[in-house]
Amino acid sequence: MAASLAVLGSLIWNWPPSSCGAMTRGIPRGRYVDNAALLTEAELRYDLTNRWSLIGFGSIGRVADTFGDLGSADDHFAVGGGFRYLIARQYGMRMGLDVGYSDDDDWTVYVTLGTGWV
Repeated sequence: MAASLAVLGSLIWNWPPSSCGAMTRGIPRGRYVDNAALLTEAELRYDLTNRWSLIGFGSIGRVADTFGDLGSADDHFAVGGGFRYLIARQYGMRMGLDVGYSDDDDWTVYVTLGTGWV
C-alpha cells in the first residue's frame, strides 16, 4: 500500500495512519499502524549562538481500528533531543542530529536537514 502525505494549513495528514511511526521521531517507522490515528508533537529550540542550537521534542499518539475507538486506545509516547547547525544563513537551513526514546524502550537516531517547523 502506498502512503500519501497532505498538508492542510498546519495540519499534516498521513495515510495510511501510522501514528507513533512514520511522522514521529523516537518510535520506529511502522511500529503502530491501524485505520485511525491521532498524534501531537512539540519541539523547542534554544539558540546557543548564531549558528548552534539545542532542541528537545516530545510526542504522544494513539492508533485504533476506527476514530471512535481512539478514546480507549493506548497512548504511545516518545521524547528526545538533539542539536542543529545553521549551514545556510541566507536560507535559514539547519542540519543536525536527534536521538529519540520511546515507551517501548526503543532508541532511534536521526540525521536532519531542514525542518518541518516554520
